Amino acid sequence: VKYHPAATASWITVTVSDGDGSGSIPTQFYCQTTYGLTDCERRCYKSMDSCADENVFGGLTTLPSRSGHLYGGHVIPTTGDDEVVLNPDGTLYNNWEIAPTDVTITAKWNKTDYDLAVDCDNCATGTGASQYQRNSTVILDGYCVAGESQRVVWSGCSYSTRTVSIDLVSNQDGTNVRFAMPGADVECTAYCVTVDTSPDDVLELRPFTLGGN
Repeated sequence: VKYHPAATASWITVTVSDGDGSGSIPTQFYCQTTYGLTDCERRCYKSMDSCADENVFGGLTTLPSRSGHLYGGHVIPTTGDDEVVLNPDGTLYNNWEIAPTDVTITAKWNKTDYDLAVDCDNCATGTGASQYQRNSTVILDGYCVAGESQRVVWSGCSYSTRTVSIDLVSNQDGTNVRFAMPGADVECTAYCVTVDTSPDDVLELRPFTLGGN
């Protein structure tokens, strides 16, 4: 569809927020919203200087990046479903209805690494928190500040965003427990008890560190 030459050209500026500060992608591109310039279609361009094919904006040639995340495209945030402007591969979304006024689009980030937080009274927790990819094995073990007279007892682990319990699997010797990291941040809680006084139905630990692979 070509613009009618008798109409007035109307351009909007699309400001691109890459969300990682890398400066690796253009900060703006431009879209024509109405009929106006001869041979200019209602589409997006790298600049307003030309409507030639080589000036057409087709998307990002370099994708933004963020540690622990996967780029999921650029959107216009809304209270409902976000309005997609750029696809996860950086190309311009074909079904995007060009906005009538200037707009800022925001990068969407999908987590690949999830946080593990540990809450343990009187425990030496080492790092106290770490990150793991989905389905990677998290190993929990450690020690109590009071030393050999006490053991760590795990109350359990759950999704931090939802109250969903995670099954903890103990090693045969009972010295540590492990679980597969779900696709969500996890919180684990533990406490120290005097040796031989912990309940039979809890998992006991002697040393306490965070590890995984």
